[in-house]
Amino acid sequence: LLYMPDISLVFYQLYVKGEAFLTTNTLLKLIGIFAAIALASIVYLCFMKLSCLVSEKEGLWIICIFFLAQFALQLPTIIQPLLARRLIPFYSWLFDYIVLMNNQAHFFQIILLAFLSLLSFFIFIRVRRLETDGINPAIIRKKLLKKRRLSQLFGCFILSVVFLFVSLAKGEEHLSQAVALTPAESMTIQDEKILIPLSQVNDGHLHRFEYTTTENIKVRFIVVLKNETSYGVGLDACDICGATGYYERNDDIVCKLCDVVMNRSTIGFKGGCNPVPLAYTVEKNQMIIASSDLAAEQARFR
Repeated sequence: LLYMPDISLVFYQLYVKGEAFLTTNTLLKLIGIFAAIALASIVYLCFMKLSCLVSEKEGLWIICIFFLAQFALQLPTIIQPLLARRLIPFYSWLFDYIVLMNNQAHFFQIILLAFLSLLSFFIFIRVRRLETDGINPAIIRKKLLKKRRLSQLFGCFILSVVFLFVSLAKGEEHLSQAVALTPAESMTIQDEKILIPLSQVNDGHLHRFEYTTTENIKVRFIVVLKNETSYGVGLDACDICGATGYYERNDDIVCKLCDVVMNRSTIGFKGGCNPVPLAYTVEKNQMIIASSDLAAEQARFR
């Protein structure tokens, strides 16, 4: 129930608008999806059959541990929308907790798999200790068959978990290849004001700039043309994901951390994963931003 929404959404990622559907890439995606579902099902079925050797009291403790661990992992998905809608106050420690869980989610899942593996060894010891004596040869053969089947289930379970470990590690390695932010563009600083020619930012693409404060902290901000007369100007950071930055993917402005696509019309306004708004004025075909406004936000980029 917890992961079914994620699993169903994977199928929507098979087709990218504008691309052909019947391609090798689509076939590889399908193979990967069904192989992952099959592997997870094998692990589940093996463990459920092995769990017959666990008492009700032990099973209750196991369930409680898993519920607590999953609650800690899923809590950020509850907190983030509440923070975005400002329904709960913003605390730095709460933000640090969300960032930790978002960045290290796979690490905690691997810990859970490790715990599951240790639990399976505990079950395996019980399998080895199963008595095979009986009052007649038929009962002995039946007990030996049960013991052999449970041992085979354990072997299948361990192989599947090892494969899951490898898959998670390789997947995390692939996903952690961060998108490189484009370098900061040139600008003019004059009388505590930052001057940017409108001709430099009128192409509809994302433009990144960087201002170094008196405390030697580099404060990044972005500018993007929203329509013929309006610009989206904000810090290269937001209240939810911090100073991870934004990048341009096709014609979209995307948050580097959470991969949320920005609505261009809302850039420059507070809320959600939008860049923290930055005040500006336009005079003589130049955008003017007060350097003091950037210095006031330097704590976000420490």
